[in-house]
Amino acid sequence: MKTILNIFCVLYFFSVNAQISPILDYTWTIQQIDTGSQIINADLNQFGEYDTLSINPSVVILDNMVFYELVDIFFGDCKMLFSFNDNNSELFYHLDSCLLSDDNSSQIASYFNEIFIMQNTNAITIDNEFVSFANGPLVYSFSSIGDIIYLNITNTIGEVATFYASNLSQDEFLNEAITIYPNPVSNVLNIKNAGIEIENVKIYDVNGRLVKEVALDHNQIDLSQLPKGIYILSIETAVGILREKLIKN
Repeated sequence: MKTILNIFCVLYFFSVNAQISPILDYTWTIQQIDTGSQIINADLNQFGEYDTLSINPSVVILDNMVFYELVDIFFGDCKMLFSFNDNNSELFYHLDSCLLSDDNSSQIASYFNEIFIMQNTNAITIDNEFVSFANGPLVYSFSSIGDIIYLNITNTIGEVATFYASNLSQDEFLNEAITIYPNPVSNVLNIKNAGIEIENVKIYDVNGRLVKEVALDHNQIDLSQLPKGIYILSIETAVGILREKLIKN
């Protein structure tokens, strides 16, 4: 193995049993990379298989009260280290070590490891105290067609790498991707979404009547004027609709 890039420094870290992002719940298989001028389709590797992201959760870095979860990612002939933050759906790239010879690597894996990430990201610093010289940000998002869920990673020049998985149903995926708190709620309801665009939020009473339709403002909804009672919260996303019982105190 040779280390191509190894530029991270963690002065304070700890293991936590935090909520797991949907990005960690799947084995993601590469489908294509859209460079803007061409589409690189997945090709078979030396084992006669399509390359997949093998993701191993690691630790969490505390950065100005924002949690960046570090994960080891194996793809093709390379091992990478990413940190990600669900609050803004961003990935940062910290380390890469690859085999001396990549003659047996697939074309798409070689492009992803050597160009998509390495050459087309900007060296930045997240926080001098915790992570130095991280590359990024790469932005990730989710979509779905039927029971297939897609992970799209966009680099700093607009190239998009698309992966797919089908391990969970749509309902399971939405429950993993969206967090609602507090519930019961008195005034402000928080909705945290991991890489899924929320298109609309509606609130129905127990008789099915629409009582409130709102747009998210910084992932928060003011429910202070909503009468006390039991409601159905309907969150419409590009992936599907999540419905949850909501109690207003």
